Amino acid sequence: MNTELDAITIAESKERADLERDIDLGKKTFIKVGLALARIRDARLYRNDYTSFEKYAEARFGFKRSYAYQLIESAGVAVEVSAIADIQNEGTARALAKVAPTRRAEVLQKAVDAGPVTAKAILEAATPPPDKSAEFLAACGNPPFSTIKAEPNVTEFYHALETFIRGAFQDATDKQLVSMGVYAAMIPKLIKAELQRRKDSK
Repeated sequence: MNTELDAITIAESKERADLERDIDLGKKTFIKVGLALARIRDARLYRNDYTSFEKYAEARFGFKRSYAYQLIESAGVAVEVSAIADIQNEGTARALAKVAPTRRAEVLQKAVDAGPVTAKAILEAATPPPDKSAEFLAACGNPPFSTIKAEPNVTEFYHALETFIRGAFQDATDKQLVSMGVYAAMIPKLIKAELQRRKDSK
């Protein structure tokens, strides 16, 4: 850590003053505040008065280190996803910041489609659905695959599976049919897991 103060140029001093004004006047607008803090930190515009950004943020604005960095991160996330939705609430941006960067766009879009974008909506959109494969299998019953030969060809297996599904449809209640439709999307996942299991067991 640098323990000595460094001079800043007149231009930097003016830029810092402008950014500080944005922070003072825009504390209700977390994006502007976060971006201003990020600029001051990255350009070290505090260096003529303070030896670290953390000391500067707390002395000048009363921001603890964790909160200052939280504002910076939340503002960055809000800007990152601005093409999908405008996030004006810091709590919402903070919730989205906890989501893996590769999933943020997907999660935010789900929250947008579900209704008002709130921290709770982000959390719900980011939470994977519960594994209800057992319920799906219970609704379908046990497939009669024991009647298939040990090494069936694809056509034989397909027809056996189709026969089973049609039979399950006829015997199922309306509620069970809905369950089948919802959880049918899990079949590729189950197949992938079984293939991986077989590969690992070799």
